[in-house]
Amino acid sequence: MKIVDAKDCILECLHDLNNEYINKPDAVDAYLELGGSPVEILSMLQLDNKYSDYFFDFLVAKLYTHYPDEVSIKLKEALYGIETKTEYKTKYAQLLSELGDMEGFCFLVNQVRSNKKSPYNIQGRYAVRKVDTAKALEQISDIMYLVIDKASNTSKSFHDSAKDIILEWLNSFSAKTEDDLLLVVTFLEDQIEKLTLKYENTMDLNWYINRMVENFRNSDSAVKTIPEIGTIIKLVD
Repeated sequence: MKIVDAKDCILECLHDLNNEYINKPDAVDAYLELGGSPVEILSMLQLDNKYSDYFFDFLVAKLYTHYPDEVSIKLKEALYGIETKTEYKTKYAQLLSELGDMEGFCFLVNQVRSNKKSPYNIQGRYAVRKVDTAKALEQISDIMYLVIDKASNTSKSFHDSAKDIILEWLNSFSAKTEDDLLLVVTFLEDQIEKLTLKYENTMDLNWYINRMVENFRNSDSAVKTIPEIGTIIKLVD
């Protein structure tokens, strides 16, 4: 059988929804390795509405970095789907956040707001770096008390604590550019002013500010000019 014939045969099997004898993820991989068109696989995702099914999840993971706009539409459908399981919604919100989509990030913030814990283990594979920093800070403003309120931090593990996921987000935003760092620092200084009367350890936020500034200054990911370094040093002081 020629490669072209093999590709067509695999694609035909993938489109046969009643074919129980084919491992669809393996078939997709084989089809693409034989030079098949990823657009054909994208079209399969666009027709799929089984949002809590492994194959839908597989297709999303396969395509979201290559077709972010098209896949984002399906991710949002899944995010608001009544029958979509919570664990899948969380993952799809993470994927949207990684693509810089604000709706996905807001979904994650709402989970922290409701459950007072992280919706997923921190230090995970998906980042929030592309989310707009200013808009993200607006969203987390009302849950910042979770960083310093000991009574709200009941998690026995830092991997799923509200405090640590919020700090992970803040660290990610502050590491992007100097402008983003300044936004985060100003935000935290405002939070100190707002929360200091209610929480005795509010000044602990100063430690996180200093750490973010130091991490940025020591980062190898950006070449700092003399004026930039001067601005950062002033922040620490």
